[in-house]
Amino acid sequence: LSVDKDKGVKAKANAKKKKGSKSGKKKKKDKDLTADRTLESLCQELVKQGLLKQAKDIQMQDYLGDYSYLGSTLRQNDIEPMPSLSDVRQVLTLFAVLPLGSQVV
Repeated sequence: LSVDKDKGVKAKANAKKKKGSKSGKKKKKDKDLTADRTLESLCQELVKQGLLKQAKDIQMQDYLGDYSYLGSTLRQNDIEPMPSLSDVRQVLTLFAVLPLGSQVV
């Protein structure tokens, strides 16, 4: 409902701009549609609708694959290749696993 409402507001705003009319009216604040609901009830509704799913437990060893030698050659020519599973494992290790050991985190 909120997305449709936003699309309608944008369409009306574009129509007003095309006509060239300007109005000095203040915009009415949008009402919070979930003000009386808890975060838990919202999450339960999303799970029931299939929008939230439990992530599977995956080990880093599950990402099997060789280094993409062709990928490094393509990168030298400013072409971004599809990442190999080895690249995925390396990026996950650098940006997801290693920061967890940081004192700041």
